[in-house]
Amino acid sequence: MRSLAWSIIELRLELQASSCQPDVRAWIDLWPELGLDSEIELPLARSAQYRWTGHFTVGKRGQGYFMYRVAVSARVGGTWRLTMRRRGCARVLLQDEDALTLPKLWLAGTCDLPG
Repeated sequence: MRSLAWSIIELRLELQASSCQPDVRAWIDLWPELGLDSEIELPLARSAQYRWTGHFTVGKRGQGYFMYRVAVSARVGGTWRLTMRRRGCARVLLQDEDALTLPKLWLAGTCDLPG
């Protein structure tokens, strides 16, 4: 296990979409080795027409990474950008972006925690 100071991680999803009613949901798993019961839904605040942001805390004792799942429902043809960073820090932990090729997308992966 890795030792960390308490950190607040920000997850942000931004869409460049046409005039539809997009929706976004996210789940975080800080202890993936415990199975599916350790995954929690992350409350997201819509801070602009096409931007959602959520925050979660990682403790002093962790695995050094977390897993995420983000569900996006939006019109095909736009783009999405997922960014994760430690709150108050300019360094990006994870950034990914791509085209919206389906009306419903699942973004899933792992992200290393700041050390």
